[in-house]
Amino acid sequence: MVLGCVLLLGAAPAALAETSSAIGVHDVEAYSRVTATRSDVIVTWRPATAAQQRGLSWTSVYFGREPQPILVFSPTIHDVTIPDVAPGTYRITVEFAYGPRSNFTYTSPGRTTVTVVKYVAAAGAPTAPTRVAAAVSGHRVTVTWTPDRSDAADHRATSYVVSVGGSRVTVVHGYAASSATVTNVPTGRHDVTVTARNGAGESSPASGEAVRVARRRGAQLAAERSDGGSWVSLPILAGAGLLVVIAGLVFALYRER
Repeated sequence: MVLGCVLLLGAAPAALAETSSAIGVHDVEAYSRVTATRSDVIVTWRPATAAQQRGLSWTSVYFGREPQPILVFSPTIHDVTIPDVAPGTYRITVEFAYGPRSNFTYTSPGRTTVTVVKYVAAAGAPTAPTRVAAAVSGHRVTVTWTPDRSDAADHRATSYVVSVGGSRVTVVHGYAASSATVTNVPTGRHDVTVTARNGAGESSPASGEAVRVARRRGAQLAAERSDGGSWVSLPILAGAGLLVVIAGLVFALYRER
């Protein structure tokens, strides 16, 4: 069931041509989740930043072989499950919309495709994926892999378990899924594994090269934030620096006297 949205029909408005790549939608991904009773599609995208949220009216999601329906969500939503999707390949577009409905403007869209396959009962565990790799951006680790295409339909993977350091795990649905982003990864060195699974079992874990998440440095951060921790921010440091400057001036005036 899709929650928090309104279903509209028809082509995209003319304002769709007015785009802005600076505040566009990023990291749009889609996965199929196929069971014996239903087939769903999960669509995710990177949440709007604080700067993007200023003036943001809603998020539009186009879905279909010829993506006509528009799913309209509040600005705080960044994922949706589309239920009861028939087998096939579908195109997906996600856009941020600004301004009133009578004269709104869309940002540069994010796009992807997803394939939904017919359900086949698993007769055996899938083969492990290959070419596991990982890239670090701050405390986000994006893991990629190559799904095994040689498995028969009754041995095909239906999801992948992605582990970064063992404590940060995410599950990605869909036999063709090939990437996942794990967030809030703590500082340090972490092993990366991807395991294929289906209703009959799991493959052996496929390992990639370990990644190292470094402490954040720069004007905005003076201390690492981990789960349960807190930021030591620039204003605090600026206040401490101001006290040092004032103390120096007092000392200089005292010497002149």
